[in-house]
Amino acid sequence: MKIELGEYELIHSGVVIQIKDTPIKITIPDEIEGDYTFLINFISDNENKESISTFTPLDKFTVQIDFKNFDNFQGGGNTGLTEMGTLRNKVLFINYRVFDLKNVGKTLLFNFYARKEIDND
Repeated sequence: MKIELGEYELIHSGVVIQIKDTPIKITIPDEIEGDYTFLINFISDNENKESISTFTPLDKFTVQIDFKNFDNFQGGGNTGLTEMGTLRNKVLFINYRVFDLKNVGKTLLFNFYARKEIDND
């Protein structure tokens, strides 16, 4: 199956229902550059109640994503594509939504996109 949205191609889409507070690990295979891994954590900060997403590169192939204060969210997420690096020599983007079922874990909806190659023929 191939899904295209304008100038983007959907690379991978998923829904993960978190088990308790267990971190989520997503790995996208890349036979050209090397597999790309995303380590996702949900963090509660009692001092600063602002909901924020932080993206921290740990190395060339690993990014840690921390979702802070996404408690009681019913559809929070990014408002536009967030650039994450490259996959198979194409720019890789993520779009996500978070839903919370109180005291049992979060539900993460995510899409990874790559910008389509332009055919000038």
